[in-house]
Amino acid sequence: MRPIESLVITILFFLLGMSIIVGTIYLIITLVQIRKTAREVENTVKKVNIELDFVNRTSNKFMLICGKFSSLLTSVSSILFYAFSKIIKKNRRGENE
Repeated sequence: MRPIESLVITILFFLLGMSIIVGTIYLIITLVQIRKTAREVENTVKKVNIELDFVNRTSNKFMLICGKFSSLLTSVSSILFYAFSKIIKKNRRGENE
């Protein structure tokens, strides 16, 4: 083998080794960043879960209040309708007589 070919092969193996080292370092840095991101996502999901629990409890209370208000409104409407229908019937009887 000629010395120039030996030098080229040595340079190619050096470049191959350096590219493997650089690729490994980049992969390690990327994996560390992925782990940090996963922790942040986990913390964010926990916070969102707490907020959703609060929203769920609040909406349940709101629906309970709306249900009670709706039944109260229905009862009051029924009483008013009955009272006005009696008044109207009484007035019609008075006009007919």
